[in-house]
Parts: sequence; structure tokens; C-alpha cells
Amino acid sequence: MLAAGLAVTACHRESAPTVDAAARQRAQDELAQPAWLRGHLPAATVAYLRLPSPWGVLGAVPGGRPLDPALAGAQHLKAVAQIREALGKDELLADAGVASWLLPLLDDLRSPVELALVDPLGTPSPGSQALLTLRLKQDGLAAFNARFGGGDTMSRLAAPLDAHGDGRLANGLPLHFDAASRACRTP
Repeated sequence: MLAAGLAVTACHRESAPTVDAAARQRAQDELAQPAWLRGHLPAATVAYLRLPSPWGVLGAVPGGRPLDPALAGAQHLKAVAQIREALGKDELLADAGVASWLLPLLDDLRSPVELALVDPLGTPSPGSQALLTLRLKQDGLAAFNARFGGGDTMSRLAAPLDAHGDGRLANGLPLHFDAASRACRTP
């Protein structure tokens, strides 16, 4: 019975979806960037975390893996789209006030996210300073300010960044955007 099932399965083979080689290379180049923050951590660092792109974790970004053709299939892409849609409709995220900007930010993300906690006491505490580094798709200061500095619900800046790329988030944390590398960092 098992042999018959395998024989039928082997005979019914759909053509495997293909993955665009250029898309794969772009994804690899963007997500495989060297860890910038890790090389600049102060001595008082108590925690460091590097998170890959959330879409890369879900297999939505081709990365040169053997599973890329399967992950490029219509059913998988439909499942990833349903996850994105569910995140956009999640009541908890909406109540926290992050639903309006979380998915657009994730769409603009072009690198892993690096996060570190720095505390002179050597242990995480409420007074620890959080450092964050990520790269976005915006290729200039004007594009960054247009995307994140406007007066809509997407705005998370206190004001548009200045000519040097410096400014503050709406919660008061300092922020720097380097247009040349497209890197966004909290100091």
C-alpha cells in the first residue's frame, strides 16, 4: 500500500516553481550585511541580539537555500500574505498603537536588526540604554523624512530629521539616519 502511494506521488509531479536569481542575490546581499553594531559595542554592554528579517525567517525572501523553489510557491506566498494581513488586523497591536506603522516599517527593512543593552552597572535594569541599528530602503534623507516624518499615523519622529540625519523619535529617543549606508541608529 505504501509503495503504491509513493508510486502515484512520484508520477504526479508538478513543475517546481522557480526563484528569480537576481531577487535571490539582492536578498542575500541585503540580509547578509556585516554586523555593524557588534563591532561598535561599548564595554558596558550587557546584552546583544541580532534578528534576521522577519520575512526572511518565514522564508518569504529567497536566500539561496535548497527550499527556495518550494518557498516561492503560490501556497507559501499566500500563507505569508495571510500572516501579514493578520498582523495588520491584530487588536493587541492596534491597541498598542503599533499596527499603523509596524508593517510599513517591516516592508522598508533591508537588513537584520541589531539590538544591544548597555548599562554601567553590568546588569540589565530599567535604566539600561537600548541601542538599535537597522537598514531601510530609503536612499536619502528626503525619502526618510517623507516616509517617517509626516503628520500621519506613520510618523514616529518628533520632527523631520535635520540636514545631518539627526533627530528624535516621538518618545524622545535620539535617532540618526545615514543616507549613504541607509542605516538608522539610536546613539
